[in-house]
Amino acid sequence: MNDESTFLRHSGIECVGDVTWGTHFCQFYETPEDLTDTLVPYFKAGLEQNEFCMWITSEPLDHKAAEQALRRAMPHLDDYIAKGALEIMPHDEWYLIDGVFDQTRVLGGWIHKLEAALARGFDGLRFTGNTFWLEPGLWRDFYDYEATVNNIIGRYRMLGVCTYAIPKCGAAEVIDVVQNHQFSVIKRQGQWSLIAGIAASCALEADRTLDLQLQKRTMALEAALQELQNFSYSVSHDLRSPLRAIDGYSKVLMDNYAPRLDAEGKRILDVIRDNTARMAKIIDDILDFARVGRIQLQYENIDMDTLVRSVWHDIAPAAGAHEVRTHIAPLPPVRGDRLLVRQVLFNLLSNALKATRGAPAPQIDVGSGTRDGEIVYYIRDNGMGFEPRFTDRLFGLFQRLHNIEEFPGSGVGLAIVKRIVERHGGRVWAEGHPGRGATFFFSLPVGESHE
Repeated sequence: MNDESTFLRHSGIECVGDVTWGTHFCQFYETPEDLTDTLVPYFKAGLEQNEFCMWITSEPLDHKAAEQALRRAMPHLDDYIAKGALEIMPHDEWYLIDGVFDQTRVLGGWIHKLEAALARGFDGLRFTGNTFWLEPGLWRDFYDYEATVNNIIGRYRMLGVCTYAIPKCGAAEVIDVVQNHQFSVIKRQGQWSLIAGIAASCALEADRTLDLQLQKRTMALEAALQELQNFSYSVSHDLRSPLRAIDGYSKVLMDNYAPRLDAEGKRILDVIRDNTARMAKIIDDILDFARVGRIQLQYENIDMDTLVRSVWHDIAPAAGAHEVRTHIAPLPPVRGDRLLVRQVLFNLLSNALKATRGAPAPQIDVGSGTRDGEIVYYIRDNGMGFEPRFTDRLFGLFQRLHNIEEFPGSGVGLAIVKRIVERHGGRVWAEGHPGRGATFFFSLPVGESHE
């Protein structure tokens, strides 16, 4: 099911409504009241949705007046300030340090603020910057900055609105501003207007052209998926029956006729039974692979610390005499389908366990980090590793980099991992070297659902 509360954000602005992360728009205004009528509900909505909010002020509204306007709408504003959810600062402490506008510094500043907010448990960053301070000589640099923001903001859990004073904008400047934002809001003489950006208008026309093609492709894809599902169950039924017969008759031979078989005959019978069991496992894994692409994800908050330790508790007995040292660092929680995320951990930890069987001092480490608004988890072992040039093959169906004796399995487990992670909107990759171990990474977007 969709959890739209984490993907769609209420803008607080009546004519805008709900928007997605990565939305970048602007407001043209005439009076200070036009600014507060827009920005106060904008920030009120952000604070109430657990977002870190930054308000960069300039004339005609300084940072003290901005805070007072917000306080009138939010009597409990001090509670949000106390937990560090709001920063209000003048433009010369953000855009113009020592009188210099450095677009690289400002862009990096937004990203740094976002990363810090995510680390502190906020859902994302909501910001605004008033451009009244902008002088004609800085216009080209600021135009380039706005174009860059518009191009990259979609990668991040950010919402941004830039405010422009109508009396300071000529026709050319208005065109520049509209071009560099997804849409524009105008509050003039008490009336709201919404103007789509140039890129958005072109995209809308392109969407209409492509819509019929997309519908046709969707129908074809649904038909193909249904055919694949039917094939999977057909394979399950048609192959399991003869396998059960082979396994059953070979067991009868083993139980009732073993004394009549010499050592070579018993060895051959063991090979038959082992390969029958392996074929049954491959069939099960094929069905699991097909099922992952078919089931509806059930999103919930997942305590990854508890889940990893539970999975390790289940698979550790398989180590037997193969004693493995493990280090599980504190892991941040995530939102996803618990059963499928558990399958990812089970497959990766099982692989690490098998890979370290020949290591003199086997060790498996589990940890995490953040990158571009995503949580990245990793599982590292000091086992047999793999050739880096074969990395792209690791996650393919039935792709094997080691022989079956070295690394038993069906060759489907990592393909299942990739499919589960991608259905959650994340990525999976690996690093390794022969004899020096391997590290498997997977990322999950913070708090998002993608179904």
